[in-house]
Amino acid sequence: MNIKQQKVFSTEFRVRQYECDSSGGVVHAVYLNYMDEARHHVLTELDFPFQELKKQKLGFFVLRVDVDCQNSLMRGDEFIVETVIKRITKLRLQFEQKIYRLPERTLMVTAINICTTVNAENKPVMPEIFAALLTDYPIQKNRV
Repeated sequence: MNIKQQKVFSTEFRVRQYECDSSGGVVHAVYLNYMDEARHHVLTELDFPFQELKKQKLGFFVLRVDVDCQNSLMRGDEFIVETVIKRITKLRLQFEQKIYRLPERTLMVTAINICTTVNAENKPVMPEIFAALLTDYPIQKNRV
């Protein structure tokens, strides 16, 4: 499968009580946690070699997050985070994410997450494995 064809990855969640304020709505910052966990699930599904990058002293780094909340999830709501990956520059990836409340798929949140990989000197680099994210599915483990 070619991710350039806009493969949409879906990760399901349920709102837990401790993620809510006194009115029962999800605390705004928790949406960032949901999106972070969904990105991790996507990369895991792609057989992304986190440990190999760690050995090479490369880190995955979120540069910018732009979040628009249309509605608030409430305690106990089930929802999905849909994620699409795009390469937007030589050194940056974009994770487009949308959160939908289930079962009616009401759009709750949209977000753009701009990410890169940095080396031990904190300089952006684009290892071949990230290029593979945009062409091969699942990632071939020998492409690190």
